[in-house]
Amino acid sequence: MTICETEIFDNFSAQLGEIAWHTFTIDKSVDQVSQNHFKQLKPYLKKYRPKRFLELACYFHYTANLINGHFATDTYLCDISPHSLVGGKKASTNAGIAANSKLIASDFHDIPFEDESFDFVYISSAVHHTRTPEVVLQECLRVLCDGGILYINNEPCEREFAFHKFRTNRRANFTDFEKYIDSQGLLRTITSYLFQARPEELFGMVENDQISLDTYLSCVSSHKLLELKLDWRTHLSALDELILNSDLRFSELANLINSELNSRLSNAIIKRNEELMGMSLPTPAEIDSMSQRVAESITKLPRKGLERDKALTRLFGGILQMTVRKNGKSSKLAELKQYKKLPMEDDVHIKPLRGMGYEVMIDRPLLPHIPNNESDKLAKIFPPTEWSTQTSDLGTHAALIPKCSEPNIHLLAPANSILLIRMFTPCPNEAYKIVFLANGSPLEEMVVANAESRLLRKLLIDPLDKITLRFVDLQNSQLPQPKMIRIPVMQLIPVQPGSTSEP
Repeated sequence: MTICETEIFDNFSAQLGEIAWHTFTIDKSVDQVSQNHFKQLKPYLKKYRPKRFLELACYFHYTANLINGHFATDTYLCDISPHSLVGGKKASTNAGIAANSKLIASDFHDIPFEDESFDFVYISSAVHHTRTPEVVLQECLRVLCDGGILYINNEPCEREFAFHKFRTNRRANFTDFEKYIDSQGLLRTITSYLFQARPEELFGMVENDQISLDTYLSCVSSHKLLELKLDWRTHLSALDELILNSDLRFSELANLINSELNSRLSNAIIKRNEELMGMSLPTPAEIDSMSQRVAESITKLPRKGLERDKALTRLFGGILQMTVRKNGKSSKLAELKQYKKLPMEDDVHIKPLRGMGYEVMIDRPLLPHIPNNESDKLAKIFPPTEWSTQTSDLGTHAALIPKCSEPNIHLLAPANSILLIRMFTPCPNEAYKIVFLANGSPLEEMVVANAESRLLRKLLIDPLDKITLRFVDLQNSQLPQPKMIRIPVMQLIPVQPGSTSEP
């Protein structure tokens, strides 16, 4: 069977990016966020007393363990990353919370549970991690029994007053141009409501900033909406407030918006490295069109109530919280069989990624886990004469750093496997390129214009013995010294023809 790289990454790039991202993640907020989620859920759990609870796309959070201990509810945690689930279990145990929830690693577009398996489904800050939110929300409703509760929390809604020109870095890593548009109150206008998403974008992950409020409402329209909270106020800029509080008529307001945008952008300068990162400004025609649309929306705003909140959320973006009861009388929960048939590792049931006739075997990684710092195994892949190992202060979370200008990686990769290499790429001055050679032939090249984490992902159709890294300038002249990149994650994941049978 011929495997198509485009099909593989069109379907699974986000999932693979999530796995590579969370394989090497240290998040000090896990305990606090897990407690906050539990506190938020507690009144609903007291009211509805679910027998079986699912948190979907749970990340490292162990909220379900708190629920299990307090309410004696049968609880399940599901996330795409096995490492996140294992890390959450460790965090829960370290916090003195019994880790009694079942752990399932699965793509949330296709979760391994029967219809009507749960009477409470919770998803927080995760629906926007898909390009097809309708599919994810339908999965939530599918596994929810009649009369069950779906609680959707902290989901961003599309901002119509946004040009979507590029994704910014995290605020702490803003370039000069990003700092400038921030100083002018234009971050969410030039970029989007989810403006700090460049790091995820580089990993092929999805930060979907164009899921409209109406998409959420449409997906649950055949069920009972118990509660809808919309926060459009928190992130209003000074320009947003100026527009909202204006009493000008349509044409005058459109002129005001146009004038303000042009004035605030008049001193913006985009440097060469910023251009290489994809940064750009809206054209005069785009500004004029946006000014007209926003002015029309403002002049047509409902005067008060929920409909006004909806209209303002559509225009300025906002955070959604929604509680839905699935139609029908309360029914008996299904017997859970599917997930139990999945392979297990570290107490996690792992479902392969399936689609387009392929199975991506995330349950069968072929390389050692770099953060575990298994030196004997790593030395066979990263020759010690060409690579040094860096560890954290605790002696864990290893990363590899090149010692020479053309370091080699010895893979012995089989045909039809996906190569993932996560790396931190420094960029103190001029932009440069990393050229990856497969057995001496070009495999991929990566332009580095900023200090950031990057992900190389390639489908290897043929067996591969060795990868060589070469550091060159933008004119392809080799640099005399290696760049001190760090590789904390590298993995090979086999791909095979898909199975039509259930797991």
